[in-house]
Amino acid sequence: PDSKILSISVKAAPADVRESLELKKNARAIYINRLRMIENQPVLVEQIWLSESRFKPLLALNKNEFGPLLYPLYEANCNAIVASANEDLTIDVANRKTADALGIESNQAIVVIDRLAIGFDEQPLEWRRSFGRADQFHYRIDIR
Repeated sequence: PDSKILSISVKAAPADVRESLELKKNARAIYINRLRMIENQPVLVEQIWLSESRFKPLLALNKNEFGPLLYPLYEANCNAIVASANEDLTIDVANRKTADALGIESNQAIVVIDRLAIGFDEQPLEWRRSFGRADQFHYRIDIR
């Protein structure tokens, strides 16, 4: 899939994200909103959270420098290598913002994937929530 960074900001993470990433209560986090596409058709909208202290070098990059894959970027710029990930999949309905990004109607079924990526040091690196069109969704996982 191709990727487009919609926004990057630094802000306080929600409590569940902060807990998952093992961040201190007042720690700030990098938030990336990204659109994934196949043949220029949107298939996923992603909310990605990273520790600001560990991933600060990413803030110096232009949105166009991110490319389609984030994990190689994490390694090259932050010396953070993803060793494994845990995912939970659920079904929900799209709110207006997600529906607009995916090109579907509000309240249409979507697949929600929550992922926690872990480094070789067994520390959490990334928390990600992806929203995908249920009508075109096929999911296969092979994370090592």
